[in-house]
Amino acid sequence: YLTVFQIKHRNNVHLKIFICEFITGGGLYREPLPPSLLKEGAMMRDAVLRDFSDLKNIQILMTYDARLSKPPGIMDALAINQQDDAWATWASCMEEADAVLLIAPETGGYLAQLSAMAERLNKMVLGCDTQAVQITTNKYQTYQHLKRHNIPTPFTYLYVDWPQSKGAWIAKPIDGAG
Repeated sequence: YLTVFQIKHRNNVHLKIFICEFITGGGLYREPLPPSLLKEGAMMRDAVLRDFSDLKNIQILMTYDARLSKPPGIMDALAINQQDDAWATWASCMEEADAVLLIAPETGGYLAQLSAMAERLNKMVLGCDTQAVQITTNKYQTYQHLKRHNIPTPFTYLYVDWPQSKGAWIAKPIDGAG
């Protein structure tokens, strides 16, 4: 399904979008920046920015970790420093925007928290709603949901219920990507 929308604003800007990429956008502003996560976050952020750069009458608002360079080609980018409150800054950016695009880890509930914040502020979320994020963040809940709706999926067990039969098994954390 495709949803088509148009919101008119002054100065020929039709839509102001807050793009929140968690790692480069200040989510680890009081922690070390792991090089692998930083690289992945920057690649996702830059891919989204390339896609949006082809659209007319779109204004992008972003945040960035003050230890990093400002995102390329973005006029409206706020630095998040160690003394700041990233969550309050993100809420302020969401309030200013018409729509929100969230790129955040499911681990720790970060994506669900950001989605819920956007929904509380009545913002259009360009992605899944909080309920979908909460279901799919947890691999076992996802399995149960797919099974309830008769969608074929590999048998999945919690470790405590694992039948330990012979054969190949894949073990993954319930909410991680590892």
